[in-house]
Amino acid sequence: MIQLRAKKLASSQIFDVNYYIKAAENVGERLDGLNPYEHYEYIGDARRIEPNPLFDVHFYHESYPDVAAGRMSALFHYITHGHTEGRAPHPLFDADLVRAQTRNENDPLAAYLAAMPGSVRPHADFDEAFVLKQIGSELRTGETALAAYLRLSHTINPSAEFDCTEYLLSYPDIKDLHPFYHYIRWGKAEGRSIGAISKALRGVVDEIEFAATRDPDIVPPYTDINFLPKVVRLSNKSIKAELMAALLSAVSPNRQTVLYLVNDFVAGGAERVLANLVSAHQRDVAIEQVVVLATGGVADAAQAWLPHSDLVVVNVAKQVAGIDNIREAASVMATFLQLLAVRAVCVINSELGWSMIEMHGEALRAKTRLMACAFCYDYDSYGRRAGYAWTELANSFRHLDLLITDNTSFAFELKGDFRLSDDDFSRIKVLYQPARDAAAAAQPRSQVIGSGRPSVLWAGRFSRQKRVGLALSIASRMPGIQFLFAGGEAQDIERLPGPPPPNVKFLGRFTDFAALPYRRCSAFLYTSAWDGLPNVLLEAASVGLPIVAPEIGGIPELIHQDTGWLVADHWEPDAYVSQLRAALEQTDTAHRRTRGLRDLIDERHDPQTFTETVRSMFADCSRPARRR
Repeated sequence: MIQLRAKKLASSQIFDVNYYIKAAENVGERLDGLNPYEHYEYIGDARRIEPNPLFDVHFYHESYPDVAAGRMSALFHYITHGHTEGRAPHPLFDADLVRAQTRNENDPLAAYLAAMPGSVRPHADFDEAFVLKQIGSELRTGETALAAYLRLSHTINPSAEFDCTEYLLSYPDIKDLHPFYHYIRWGKAEGRSIGAISKALRGVVDEIEFAATRDPDIVPPYTDINFLPKVVRLSNKSIKAELMAALLSAVSPNRQTVLYLVNDFVAGGAERVLANLVSAHQRDVAIEQVVVLATGGVADAAQAWLPHSDLVVVNVAKQVAGIDNIREAASVMATFLQLLAVRAVCVINSELGWSMIEMHGEALRAKTRLMACAFCYDYDSYGRRAGYAWTELANSFRHLDLLITDNTSFAFELKGDFRLSDDDFSRIKVLYQPARDAAAAAQPRSQVIGSGRPSVLWAGRFSRQKRVGLALSIASRMPGIQFLFAGGEAQDIERLPGPPPPNVKFLGRFTDFAALPYRRCSAFLYTSAWDGLPNVLLEAASVGLPIVAPEIGGIPELIHQDTGWLVADHWEPDAYVSQLRAALEQTDTAHRRTRGLRDLIDERHDPQTFTETVRSMFADCSRPARRR
């Protein structure tokens, strides 16, 4: 069977042996005397090795999955069936268009390969005559214009309407792909823009360039206007227009505004930081409007943490979800910001916000200050770094005026990972979060609950990061202690190996730490696998609970030998058991360390100091910074 198919390939003028051998070598496949047609059938098709520059094996299989289902290679299928069925061999090749020009009802690709360069246009967006003028003598004998175009520089334009250089500058995420190939295969459907400044605007451009020589605040003198960052104009009558309308109807465009972009209001540490920042703006006369935009979800538990006055909260998650591509939604948001009197924009866990900064940060920073929050790296189930701090920050940091974090450890980790200079490192602000009034800690706490046993409180989200299973394992090793778990129920725990130990009680979800029965507890247990400086530890510290926590992230900046019990081997349940027993049994040490912790809280996590720091940060936003 393979030999018969190989003979069919050999009889086709589409299979370019020399091209195939080089393509195979580029992916580490040496034929070592094997017949190239048989090699393609045995190996090449599965590895998506192209037998011709105009036959895209990957594209063909992706477009027509029935080919692989029928156990045929892409090229064999095209030669025997595909060309008669009107199937496209390449995203830049329009079979119907070529057939109409050549009036050849047989294989249109073979007809194009045999045609004189310049006589047939392979795609409506590919002006072959226009391309040949740019290629000139670089066209090889027997080579088609399209093949030469794909072989040569990515900056050669396929037509007067498509600017490859501007496309690459506008969309740096496609830097490893041919810009025209990307646009035809994916970009057009994603709504990406292709044009440089139109000739109709050339006179306006000339005026801008002249004005820039008189007033450098317009644009830097002698700057090529084509290469200035731009925000793409919004088209009318679309879901994107609905998003813009929702934004404009909720926000007053002429008031001095601070804008926060969040995903949603799930009750977590990042949302507590949002609440702290927004509260610090209250009664700040320099800021006329604080806006919080939820861009990715409908959870609203943490919305109760936000102040109820002088705040605009808008959830546009529905409109954003209706837009096919997050980059298009980011362009709408960037356009919206151009219409606002916005002093600063701060992104907290919003995919839309991060995309907007990455795509349009250079243009937006001329109008406003751009800020973002990041507290630690996340990790996936394989232990690999993940989360916005890993996937988005590297491409966005250069546009940020300020990156806010809650711990020094992560700031220095970023400095090393991103190889930041001292000047760049100065744009990372360690903003220690405020704790509640520690006067509550002076209130008496009983060491028993119901059964007369000492009690330990665990509070947090029931997620893989927080390692609820590890906490349950610790509880099982301490049957004489009552463990209270706040944050969910047993059914919320992923991969629970068996029933919880009998000394465990679940308190359900909570949004307010003050509502938990902490006064009846003797210690607080924290078991997260990774973190910044968790707000829940500040809350436990503010009510005087002795704390046992892992030695990760920014936690050692709060919990150490003078303020609590730190667990170095934080993946070992027995290591926690040892520290918990010390916290419960060494009464004098516990009192001394909780006093030391309260002193640190009073000194470094004072709410008034936090408010003054935030107001100072945003007071510097009265004029956008211009970077060299």
